[in-house]
Amino acid sequence: MKKIFSFITVFFLLGAFLIPACEDTDNSTTSVDELINRSWSLTLFAAPGDNATLIPGTRITILFNADNSVEGSAGCNSYFASYAADNDGTLSISHIGSTEMYCSSPEGVVDQEAAYLNKLATVSSFQISYNQLTLFTVSGGHYLKYSAVATGD
Repeated sequence: MKKIFSFITVFFLLGAFLIPACEDTDNSTTSVDELINRSWSLTLFAAPGDNATLIPGTRITILFNADNSVEGSAGCNSYFASYAADNDGTLSISHIGSTEMYCSSPEGVVDQEAAYLNKLATVSSFQISYNQLTLFTVSGGHYLKYSAVATGD
């Protein structure tokens, strides 16, 4: 009987420690410190009811610098801009410019690049969760989703 009681006690004690560890905690942040000086690679454009992946063979990136500048690759051309961000998750990107190389392949890259830069200009907030950056647009429901780029990639 003593063994059964000891087993039950240990079982409940383990449960008390393990159950909270298994809870789904919200790992999201709107900390500007988590946003800057990290490279991010776009994984999808999205709109309500639509999750559009990138054209195969293209890579779109973004880097938020500590001096409130943004830079990256729009798939063909490099781009640059200014940004303002706050720890409440607000974010605006302005004065977007880019190089003007013509890219004929992969097919559709120029249109994808224009759509990306246009959407980037309408960003109003951000959220980071599990090494994923989401930029939400003013229109509500539209967003850009990125994955953190590992150092050396």
